[in-house]
Amino acid sequence: MKTDLEISLPTDSGGFITRECPECRKKFKVKYSEAKKEESSKPLSFCPYCGFRGDNCFWTDEQVEYIKKIAVSKVVGPMLDQFGKQLENTSNNFLKIESFTKYPKHAIVPKESEDLRKFSFDCCKETIKILENWDSNLFCIICGKEVEFNGWR
Repeated sequence: MKTDLEISLPTDSGGFITRECPECRKKFKVKYSEAKKEESSKPLSFCPYCGFRGDNCFWTDEQVEYIKKIAVSKVVGPMLDQFGKQLENTSNNFLKIESFTKYPKHAIVPKESEDLRKFSFDCCKETIKILENWDSNLFCIICGKEVEFNGWR
């Protein structure tokens, strides 16, 4: 059985969403547009800070928890409820079955802050937001090219 579930995550006022490197644990922000969703040749592949290469792994802990809770409340929980009702329907004079399910019915959407500063990569024409106090070279989030960073001008 396959279930498709569309989940939306909030963005900041500029349309950027927080991502986090699973290696260095530093946060950065990227902007997804409808055009980029269709450009499968340009996925987020590198951490801008440490250059870690990954695929679909730059979620924050808060985003992962939110997605899990949505999946449980919209898919797993109702399936458990249905299974419990089926068990209860097998009750008879000799055996009484009652089921109780407990799972989060609602998930709290993670907040999106307005922090971090914009930085653009010339190589892939990608703009991201990075830590304001960052003072080392960066890696393009698309191609992984190391880019010299000379501070904020």
